This record gives sequence, C-alpha cells and structure tokens, in this order.
Amino acid sequence: MTSLSAVMPSNQQKNTTFAKKVTVDKTKEGKSVDLVELSLECGSKASFLTYGARIASFCGSDGQNVILSLNTLAAYESDESYQGASIGRVCNRIKDGQLTIGEKTFQLSQNEGTTCTHGGLKGFDKHVWQIESLGQEAHKAYVVFSTFSPDGDQGFPGDLKATVKYELEWKADMAGTVLYITYEVISLADVPTVVNMTNHVYWNLSGKQNQGENIWSHSLHLGSKEYLETDPKLLPTGRIIKADSQSYLDFTEERLLRGPPKEEVGIRNGYDHFFVFDKTGSKSAVNWMSTVRHAESKRTLQLYSDQPGVQFYTGTFLQASTMFPFHQYQGFCLEPSGFIDAVHHPNFPSILLHPKETKTQKIQFHLSCNS
Repeated sequence: MTSLSAVMPSNQQKNTTFAKKVTVDKTKEGKSVDLVELSLECGSKASFLTYGARIASFCGSDGQNVILSLNTLAAYESDESYQGASIGRVCNRIKDGQLTIGEKTFQLSQNEGTTCTHGGLKGFDKHVWQIESLGQEAHKAYVVFSTFSPDGDQGFPGDLKATVKYELEWKADMAGTVLYITYEVISLADVPTVVNMTNHVYWNLSGKQNQGENIWSHSLHLGSKEYLETDPKLLPTGRIIKADSQSYLDFTEERLLRGPPKEEVGIRNGYDHFFVFDKTGSKSAVNWMSTVRHAESKRTLQLYSDQPGVQFYTGTFLQASTMFPFHQYQGFCLEPSGFIDAVHHPNFPSILLHPKETKTQKIQFHLSCNS
C-alpha cells in the first residue's frame, strides 16, 4: 500500500512553477492511478488523483495543507464521504432514484436508502479519469482530466464525456492563490439526459485537521439568505425559504460558526443546507458566493461560481476509522451546483442536457494567507 505523501514530487522543484505526474498505485480492480502536482513559484501547490478526478491536497503560499487529505489510494477507495472528488453525473440527491424525461422513466442507482446520491453507487467519484493534458506558464499550472460515461451508467440515459480542468494561479492583486475548477460535459447521444456536477472538497483553514481541530472556529459570510426547504431525507419540498435576520441560517453578515445550531439537533446535527443565489438559473457570470475566515491562522477562503446555488455542509457524517483519520466536524464543504433534485421540481432551474449539447460549470476558490 503506497503512501501518497511519499510519492508527491513537492521537494524536487522547490519555488518553481511546474505540473508533474507520477503513478502511485492500482485500484482494487487493477487500474493504475496517477497523482498530479501543480506547484507555483510563490510556494502554493495542489495535488490531484485520477481516481475520482479529486483534489488530494491544497497548500497556499505558506505551505500548509488546508483540506482533508487521505494517505493512500485504498483509503480513498473505501471512503464514503467523497473527499475532494468530482461528483457526477448528478450531485446531491434525486428522490426515489427515479428520473423522467419526456414520457420515459429511468430507474437510477440507489445508494442512500431509495435515494440516488452524488451520482449513485459508482458515480464519477469512482471513475479512474484520464489525463488529457498538463502544463505550466507564468504564475500558473494546470491539468485536464476526462472520463467517458456510457448510456445506462448508474441508470442515466445517453453517452457523454466529462472533463475537468484544474488551474492553479498566483494572483498578486489579492496576494493569494486561486484554484479554478471548470467542468465541461459533452453529450455524445441522440437522447437528452441530465447533468449537475460539483466538487466535494473538505476545507479546514486552521491547517490542524490532522491534530483533531474542528471547523467551529471559522467565520462564514454568504451572499444569500434564501435556501431550499427540505424533508427529513434532505430532499427539497419545492419551497424556497428566506431566513430572517435572527435566523441561524442568515450569514449575510459574517459571523462565527461556533458549533452545530441547536435548531438542527436530532435533524442535521450541523449545517447541510442549499443556499439559493439564482432562482431561474439564467445568470452565467462567475460571481462571489461566500467568504470563510480563520482568525487564528489568518487564512481566508473565497468562493466564486457561475452556479445558481451552493450546498454548505459541516461534516456531520464524517466518522474516523482505521484508514480515515477525520471525525465529525473536522471539515466543511462549499459545493456550488444546480438545485437539489431539480428533476422533480419544475420551478427549479433545469439540469437537462440536450443531445450533442455541451454544459460548463465553473468554480473558483481564492485562498489568502496572512490576511
């Protein structure tokens, strides 16, 4: 069992901008998995695995990893919390694992009771993606991964190709590092399907996640106080609720997280809410969504995206095991995407992908140190 930290090429080209890959291990099915590291002259770096086209580590200019990272491929294979993974074909939840397009109903893979969650039992997070290209230029390094999803994959109709481009760039004007994530999905079919991708990276800006530090010392600022009402299965009712200024769900003024809200005890036992930014899905520009700060470490994370909403999740279901060192609340997620279970709510923005159509989804994480 190969340690991922042992094969990362971090110390081979210090303080230079580069993109480099190394084969790290094989999956249980015998497929070779590569690790790609992008590094910048400023000291920022990030690594990515072809298994799940996932973010495996992310360090700002101070050299400290600020995401939850696992140490072996086997740990990622056994992980059920989607650490750093590219999620597809459809992220979040689809009620009853059923999809109707026109007059045809498709039975999807069910992996959370009767719900199809994050693409099903073998979603894109379980694919071994291909490296299409990688390289570097002034102050920037990048890698492009791709995967093919055939008709019937997890029950979804139509062949398609998905790519994700990760770009790491130093931005002098913000004195920080930007991780650009661009998902592009191309329909190769003559039938419509649905697509709604995101990334499931877990953040802990303290940098002390391996020492048991939780995320409640972070402060959160969100650009919306509207959220999707959900049922006990965390499936939308179809209603969009506006939090009042005294609500635990109003983060339009930055405030400390402190701990699980008392209103969610016995329900979510933390935050696991989808905040609405665009009810119609008609906006295409990349806009600011959220800022998270950690005062002690002086690190700040900003999220920008072109998506109509974002899921804020505080790691309620994280559970430590032999290969998984993280406990509940040791990481938080900000997952920009289309609306949850949009296929069952005609008032939600559509996630339909028409034959031969291409869909693009953009996410940007801006990390500043000593801010």
